[in-house]
Amino acid sequence: MRQTKEVTITDRGKPLTFKITEMSATQLEDWTMRAVLVLAGAGSDIPAGGGVEGIGKYLAEHGLAAIGAVDYAKAKPLLDEMLGCASRVVDRVEEKVTPETADAYIEDMSTLFKLRMEALKLNFSFFGNGGQSTSPEKGSTVKLSAR
Repeated sequence: MRQTKEVTITDRGKPLTFKITEMSATQLEDWTMRAVLVLAGAGSDIPAGGGVEGIGKYLAEHGLAAIGAVDYAKAKPLLDEMLGCASRVVDRVEEKVTPETADAYIEDMSTLFKLRMEALKLNFSFFGNGGQSTSPEKGSTVKLSAR
């Protein structure tokens, strides 16, 4: 089951409640690969040899600042997809947040930034759990868990 969390953000004096839902494994893999390709194309200093864990840890640690050197037109789809992890919650009814619907209830651009950051943190939170994995020696086993 995907992780979720609720956040309340004050948007120009009014509290707005959002539910952030983690992307599916395949969606997050796709998002991550696109982000890496965009970052690499912009000359970002992505650690080599770290595999998926290294890439995810880099994105989790640097957040949206990681795409600061990227051409906006290439970064926008990635930013919008992170925003799509959020739903506005009003009277227990959820409405997906999209760039097209957000202006109806979000007035402050910093609210959009905060929503994207919360989605990024949730999607890459597993890189902060547990220790680094290592290759098993012959005859040994490694226990893996998906949260």
